[in-house]
Amino acid sequence: GRHACGEEYAEIKRHKPKAYQAPLIGREYHHSVQDCYSLVRDYYQRELNIHLPDFPRLDGWWEDAKHEPLYENNFTKAGFAQVHDLQKHDVILCRVGRTEHINHALIYLGDDGQLTSETATPITGTSLILHHPHGRLSVREIYGESWQKRVAMVVRHGHLAKEPLPP
Repeated sequence: GRHACGEEYAEIKRHKPKAYQAPLIGREYHHSVQDCYSLVRDYYQRELNIHLPDFPRLDGWWEDAKHEPLYENNFTKAGFAQVHDLQKHDVILCRVGRTEHINHALIYLGDDGQLTSETATPITGTSLILHHPHGRLSVREIYGESWQKRVAMVVRHGHLAKEPLPP
């Protein structure tokens, strides 16, 4: 095209970026945006096609004894119930560091650490977990003694239960 004075001008086109989707493995940590619960939500959506609600949370909420216990209060609202065995896709709720509350979630992968929604470096081992530690990249690792000592409860989503879960 041309301006009124006769000079040519270039056409400007808009390009909208596609929505960013953080990888499940190796994502950066940003509290309430990309944290351990965000990883659980994304894993359940991508790997199992189960939509989980988001819950507002402030960094460090777990250090305040008077704060609402977010995991305990909200996992039932998201369709989970406490179980006493462990199967693939269960969420292991832990207490990590200085905390008054359960403040960390691990996803139990069992003996198969591969994901269906993204390509990942093969990992070997048994009793594998996927989680997003505070301030670090999300990672798969062995569910060893140091994690087992921190467990407060294990929860399973109702869609994954072989039998009806208790209310």
